[in-house]
Amino acid sequence: MQRHPGARDGRRTGSAVGLDHIAIGGSREEVHRLAQTLRAADVPADLHRDRAGQNAMVTFRDPDNIQWEFFED
Repeated sequence: MQRHPGARDGRRTGSAVGLDHIAIGGSREEVHRLAQTLRAADVPADLHRDRAGQNAMVTFRDPDNIQWEFFED
């Protein structure tokens, strides 16, 4: 995949305009399966627990540096 020419470079500022991240809920099995699929495709994906330590969550960034979050709902 190629980066979009107008993609942000990853630096975060309080004045950034546009889409910051996308979050989608699913089952624990779906979150784990997605993490495995991303890793098999050599996409750096972080499988971890949410802040409360309860639910599974996988995060990664697309070529335009948008963060995707898939969480157990």
